[in-house]
Amino acid sequence: MKPTTTIMPSSNKVLPDIAIIGAGHVGLTTAIVLAERGFSVRCLEIDSAKRSHIQSGQIPFAEKGMVPALESVIKSEHLSIHPSEWSCIGTSSLVFICVETPQDKEGQLDKRPILSALSMIGAGLKHHADWIDIIVRSTVPPGSTKGFIANALEETSNKKVGEHFGLACNPEFLRDGQGLEDFRQADRIVVGSEVSQTIDHILTVYNTWNCAKLRVQPSEAELIKYMSNLSLTMMMSYANEWNRILLSLGENLSFSNVLEGMQLDHRWNTKNQKLGLMDYLLPGPGFGGSCLPKDLNAIRQLARENDVSTPLFDAIATSNRNQLEEAYRWMESCLRKPLKEQTILLLGISHKTNTSTLTQSPGVLMYKRLLTDGCNVAAYDPNVEMETLQNMMDSPSKGLALIQSLEGLKDLALSSADVVIMVHPTLSLNDCLPILRARPSLPMFDLRGSWRHDITLPNYFSFFV
Repeated sequence: MKPTTTIMPSSNKVLPDIAIIGAGHVGLTTAIVLAERGFSVRCLEIDSAKRSHIQSGQIPFAEKGMVPALESVIKSEHLSIHPSEWSCIGTSSLVFICVETPQDKEGQLDKRPILSALSMIGAGLKHHADWIDIIVRSTVPPGSTKGFIANALEETSNKKVGEHFGLACNPEFLRDGQGLEDFRQADRIVVGSEVSQTIDHILTVYNTWNCAKLRVQPSEAELIKYMSNLSLTMMMSYANEWNRILLSLGENLSFSNVLEGMQLDHRWNTKNQKLGLMDYLLPGPGFGGSCLPKDLNAIRQLARENDVSTPLFDAIATSNRNQLEEAYRWMESCLRKPLKEQTILLLGISHKTNTSTLTQSPGVLMYKRLLTDGCNVAAYDPNVEMETLQNMMDSPSKGLALIQSLEGLKDLALSSADVVIMVHPTLSLNDCLPILRARPSLPMFDLRGSWRHDITLPNYFSFFV
């Protein structure tokens, strides 16, 4: 039988075996980085097709650097992929729950994925003699770890947290598209548990991380994750509303100049270096993705359940909903005729560059808005599959067009496109400039101002300057 620990030759340190439940973005990222650090990691995934792809070195989403990293840890045998069954946890003494926590149709947490994982773990714990620590890495509303998660484990196992097994919340802080580097170079490790020995055990996993390590209560750990994400939504909505005001003044005003003047305040920089948070104060078409909108809705729902008034969070949600329409009106104000019934080339429908996530994506919302206006729309995004785009539509949509090759993009742009709308860059500036120069009358709208310093052509319009 495989030993319960791994001994690293260079340090002679004994490392606990680890099981990860869920091979989505969070689970696979966590598994790969821990395997890189020498741990023996067993990643459990319920979807057999996804397991097969991962075992062959393919990943079901776009993530920078993940394919070679996955191939490396599978080859070294530090990472193995298994069905989501208790027997596959093997001799692991740490089990990380990393299943997705999506929203249901009412915007509330869909508990089915995590309850399925908890049911499997609880049933296994019933006949498990050794101490084991269960770590919730999935994002769940504050109070969940001590609440429904603990209850589900205790009910199915007939055992008690703190007496027979440990339970903790260890939130992730991984950006879509940059998850590997975010975890490799983490700036904080947060562990929340009421069982001191569980925190000690989990922190042994992070011995080689040179960053702050916080020991907190489970609900505090959950709150840290939500407070971090909602702070970003507030900053992005704040910047978008300021940009609306600048545009309304009708002068040739530069948002960049205004932002630079603000960040010179020493409270916005450290030793004359701007804070990374300043990047979230750049206007755009609104925030999206599988995390920020969901987390904002979850906290608003939690507040309603506890009869707490949250006018700021409600305003952020409203402002973000309105932002796409503000961008739409701005584009039409720059054109001689409305966007309606024109042929539109839409660049970037995933929620940000170098990702494949379409959940709450401004690009998808813009696609839907253009279709409503009777436009002929073709989107270019090499990270997105047609089936995924079709599934994001409210109803079966005829005439959806998705271009995934640069040649196909150039053909449409040079032949029949009336307008180019770039939600975010899905091609390089060097690939785009020849197109714009070949068709100098083709309007191009840059909704994130990504190339505002690089293009000076008369029909290039940046949402902010």
